[in-house]
Amino acid sequence: RHPPIPDALGAFLGACPSRHQTGTSRDTAVLTPYAPRTTRASLYEGAKSATNSFAPLKFYYQHQRALGKKPRQAVCACMNRIVHWVWAVVNHDQPFDPTRAMENMRRHFPEPFALFCRNQNIATEVIAS
Repeated sequence: RHPPIPDALGAFLGACPSRHQTGTSRDTAVLTPYAPRTTRASLYEGAKSATNSFAPLKFYYQHQRALGKKPRQAVCACMNRIVHWVWAVVNHDQPFDPTRAMENMRRHFPEPFALFCRNQNIATEVIAS
């Protein structure tokens, strides 16, 4: 049996956006309503707190804000990122490595990442090694 994809886990935990549209209403994106409120609230508060202190999420939050997302939307995107990391840790049976997360972000978003490192006084050589 294959493990579920991370988006399914995100939907189950209420951290994944889903679209709601009927024939006459506008297309709206909201978080999936399937998770218990306490689970979603815990994820939200954890993500909100981590965006201030945990470098990978701090960068991801700032990147989402630079793309034009509102603060709450950016925190929800960070919630979804946390769920994806949890899925990867469980699926690959390896501990979470923040250095690897930063390296992946450096590879996928080189210019915003370089600006983030300059603003945070983080040496990019340390992350690249």
